Amino acid sequence: VNSYKLKMEIEMKKSEINLDKYIELLDVTKTAYVLMNPDGVIEEVNTAFLNILDYKNMKDIIGKKPSEWIITNDQKKFNEAIKDIECGSLVSDMEIRLLKKDMTCIWISATGNLIESKFRNIIWLVKDITNKKEIEHKSFIERQKKRDAVKQKIINIREEIKNL
Repeated sequence: VNSYKLKMEIEMKKSEINLDKYIELLDVTKTAYVLMNPDGVIEEVNTAFLNILDYKNMKDIIGKKPSEWIITNDQKKFNEAIKDIECGSLVSDMEIRLLKKDMTCIWISATGNLIESKFRNIIWLVKDITNKKEIEHKSFIERQKKRDAVKQKIINIREEIKNL
């Protein structure tokens, strides 16, 4: 029994060291991350994540739940993603909207996974994709305008033929 307990303690220590190395890599590459505990409370973020939401101080985010920033319509998607992660799945490139400090809405892409350490924490890697979404929206509007113009031309041609 003692050897099993010792082996488990060694494995837990290794996983904590691996997590520290992983987080160091994220900081060096300026990748935004959020570390949540099993209760869904944010335990750690980096400066890159603070910058996405325009916060200056980590104490404004640490100890809170992501639902404080997630747009209501996207909350269900986030909760389902948490359940998937807790069941062992990787959630990749989930697109949801957050509110920044000034209450403007931004789009993010979040990839989440379970970190097996002392606790079953979830780590999220986060990218601001607001510009991409704005471009997609403008492109959609342009396509819609072109479709409407073609429809109008068809209507006009039909009217001309009818009047012949």
